[in-house]
Amino acid sequence: MRLCSMRLSLLLVLGLLTVFGPAAVGQQVAPAGSRPTEATAPPRPETLGGIPVVVLAGTHYERGVAHGKALARPIIDVVDNYLAPQTNPILFFMTIKSMRDLLKVDPGIEEEAKGVVAGAKEALGGKFRSRYMSDDFTWQDIVGFSTYIDYVGTNCSSVSAWGAATVDSVLNAQAVLARNLDWSKNQVLFVHLPSEVGEQPFLSVGFAGFLGCLSCINQQRLGAFLNLGYGSRSGKFPPDEAYTPSALAFRHAMEVKRGGEAGEAGKGTATATATATATATGTATGKGAGKGTGKGEGGGRDSRRTLLEAFVADITGSTSVGSYIIHVIAPPAATQGDPALVLELSAGRHAVRRAADDGRFGNEVLVATNHHRKLEKPSSCRRYQSAVDALAGNDRTTDPEALLALMVKMSRPDTIETMLFIPSTGEFRLAAKTKKDGEVGTPEKTTLDVLFGK
Repeated sequence: MRLCSMRLSLLLVLGLLTVFGPAAVGQQVAPAGSRPTEATAPPRPETLGGIPVVVLAGTHYERGVAHGKALARPIIDVVDNYLAPQTNPILFFMTIKSMRDLLKVDPGIEEEAKGVVAGAKEALGGKFRSRYMSDDFTWQDIVGFSTYIDYVGTNCSSVSAWGAATVDSVLNAQAVLARNLDWSKNQVLFVHLPSEVGEQPFLSVGFAGFLGCLSCINQQRLGAFLNLGYGSRSGKFPPDEAYTPSALAFRHAMEVKRGGEAGEAGKGTATATATATATATGTATGKGAGKGTGKGEGGGRDSRRTLLEAFVADITGSTSVGSYIIHVIAPPAATQGDPALVLELSAGRHAVRRAADDGRFGNEVLVATNHHRKLEKPSSCRRYQSAVDALAGNDRTTDPEALLALMVKMSRPDTIETMLFIPSTGEFRLAAKTKKDGEVGTPEKTTLDVLFGK
């Protein structure tokens, strides 16, 4: 009788599987393009802090197609209502077209841009263009749109703290970074799940159609956040020679899977935050240490570099057009140097700024706004002074909630996002400005493991 019952139960299960699929018997069905997850793992959110989460999985081309299909109309909106009006719309498109032969990008980015165009055309029935133009966007146009941080000024702020500055809080001396982004609408949290060998999952808080990085965190828990810099020299735009748009050079440094010590840093098994290489510890000019060759070379170029060292070498090895400040934070180091740094760049020059370089804070604190503070003589800044008022002094400690409150004080009318990242745990918080009251909401919390589907 028991055997008969078991056979009937098995037949029933098989029947349900045949008719309704795995969901009929309680098995969680992963969303298309996502990675398998443990049964107890929380699902990846569809939005985070009011910002849509868009998963891009597969090859560069496949990720581009998914991007274009999901965001075809928002891409047009970004171009027509934000990028083009920054100057004159016709002049904007003339500039983008004139740069086609100057863009020097990885083959994967070219394929991704082609995918964006193909996916958007499929979503829109064959036509993918600006209201200012009579022809469709090309893949070069999509890449060109990511150059706008090379010539458009804006305002952003970030604060990192660790060690004595966080020891008396829930962080227990671990590092944390909070950041305000001041930009435009159509924000997206992209979750890249690459299938290419040598690349790693990363998230990018960006905008529809934007292929580069502004706020990116990779699976090895390296986080990097770009502010536009008010440097006295920003170079010529468009440049006279082929160049890699800064946002795409930034992305390259984040998506490469590091080998050796750095490759294990995200798991907390090795040091990831030693001081930067000798070529990047002070002020330098030219192209820096060079980008190296290839991706994911295991114990090759990265085996003796930490995550911070490798990032600095990648960024300073690119031809620089424009003026930038990149706030970088990595997983905790056991005994070596700071887990965060600020990389200041302006027209081929660069300087690495560390907590010890700023005597206004007694503890381990780094603040980045839009003014260079090592590459050039510092300028006064209300947002920077707000951080000094809150954190200066050996007895000042902070925690995630206090940092988020500080970001409110450091905000501007055009602040549209606030985020917070803790490398040691992978915790990530994000919030966008709400349409209801025009203020940035309370950041919503998740983890990298959830976003990457681990």
